[in-house]
Amino acid sequence: DHDLPLELAPREIVGPESKLAVGDGAMLARVEAQEALDAAAVRFPASRWHAPVIAAVAASYQSPTYVEIGVWRGDCLSQVAPHCGQAHGVDVSFERVEHDVGAARLWQLPSDEFFERYDGPAPDVIFVDGDHEYDQARRDAHNALAILAPQGVLFLHDTWPVFRAATARLLCGGVHRVVEELEADASLEVVTIRRWPGLSLVTRRGPAFLSGQGQPAATAATPAKARTTPAR
Repeated sequence: DHDLPLELAPREIVGPESKLAVGDGAMLARVEAQEALDAAAVRFPASRWHAPVIAAVAASYQSPTYVEIGVWRGDCLSQVAPHCGQAHGVDVSFERVEHDVGAARLWQLPSDEFFERYDGPAPDVIFVDGDHEYDQARRDAHNALAILAPQGVLFLHDTWPVFRAATARLLCGGVHRVVEELEADASLEVVTIRRWPGLSLVTRRGPAFLSGQGQPAATAATPAKARTTPAR
């Protein structure tokens, strides 16, 4: 369970037709998944705040390579791709795309197959927002880490389900469980922006730039070696 009272969660996610009380601090018992998804994407557009954040990080690299798993309507890919030397969008269908994603190479296939076939440079930035079912989200995260550049950043979306029903597969699903596992990995740094629906940043731990005395650190943990084969 997460510690955000319901009165602080986005009320628009529930919708006026809900018969459940909102604002009494109790955990929401249930929300029909598709209705909630529509509410998040349409009635509460602020839930799509992640795109400028990812675009700003991409812009901090020089001609970066970007990979996006789960393009949906293309709003994030369209904002990030102009900052990149290469951009790749992966989805099983691009019928829902409403934004200009012409700057990206589009891969219409499942994410597992993409990671097996990817032939580009190690991505500097990867954004995973695909299938939110726990097993698939876990594979996507580990496969992304396997191809991520040493100084790269992995973003995971929908990592802060502020009420129980948000763990439905069409909302946040089990992605928060994947983040909890990554947080336990001593070779990784994980930070979650606790703003609905959540965005987590994952990087590999590296040498500290300065020690406590203001001198270059003498020793540092060696990052774990990245896998070279996709997770199964």
